[in-house]
Formats: sequence, structure tokens, C-alpha cells
Amino acid sequence: MAVWQLMVILAFARGADVLSTWITSPDLNLEANPIMKRAGWKGILIVSAVLVIGLPLISRDLVVGITVTSFLVAVNNARIASKKQTYETDERMSESIYSAHVRLPFLKSFLPYLVEFLSYIALGSFIVFVTGDWYIGVGFFVYSSYIFFVQTIGLLANWGDTLKKEKAQES
Repeated sequence: MAVWQLMVILAFARGADVLSTWITSPDLNLEANPIMKRAGWKGILIVSAVLVIGLPLISRDLVVGITVTSFLVAVNNARIASKKQTYETDERMSESIYSAHVRLPFLKSFLPYLVEFLSYIALGSFIVFVTGDWYIGVGFFVYSSYIFFVQTIGLLANWGDTLKKEKAQES
């Protein structure tokens, strides 16, 4: 595959990620990546441009991995955007999601994230097994690990905060 073709494919994938992020969180309040959140839109666009222009010159395999990850992030953002429409603010959405989890035992709240993580790992492993292309599997692994990590940290933080608030109200 020619370098320009890799650039077009990667540009489409990064574009889907950036556009879905903008639709979901124009002010980046819901951006899960703290580095990109801090960089802002200018930083996100610069990083995307550097990836699109530079990565195809370095490695086809890395382009495949970043493309898979970018499309998976875009799908996740679209899912969040559809949920977000039922809430007035990003904060209310986050509070609602995490407070619902707090009412359940931690393991029961954690289980859906674990199932999602393992499903993506299984899918990536299956694709690697069938195609022999490790970088597609790496894309699935990076995406699923990152989402799993961010969701778990968010769940733990909000679970702990809610429990503290409840104890303070009881006192």
C-alpha cells in the first residue's frame, strides 16, 4: 500500500475520532485522555496532523494500530453522545452514571467494564489469529486497556466520593 493511501486512511480514522469527540464534548469536559484534554483542540489537531503525515512514513503497522484505535474511540464517542442527549450538562451525565453504579456493590458495577474489555481483547485476538496482523490486535488491546483503565479509575473515584458524601450527610 502506498504511503499516500495510508495517509488517507489514517486521516479518515483520526477525523472520525476528532469529529466524534467534538460532537460529544465540544468543551472537552468528557475527554477521557488527560493529555489531550489539557492540550485542547489546537493540540488535538496538531497531534492528529503529525500522526497523519508522519506515521505512514515510519510504519504501515503502526498506521493500522492507530487506525483501529481511532475508529474504536469514534464508536465509543458516538455511544456517549447518544446518551448525553438525555442530560442537560456533562456533569449531570457523569454524576448520573457513577451514582447509579455506587448504589450497586462495586463488583457488580465493575463487571460490565470487565466484560467490555475482555470482549475487545477476544475480538482483537481473533483478528490476529485469522489474519496474522499483530498491529490490528495491538489496536484493540490499546483501546480496550485504555478505556478499561479510565472507566475503572472513574468508577473508583466517584464511588469513593459518593460514599464520603453519604457518610457526611448521615453525620
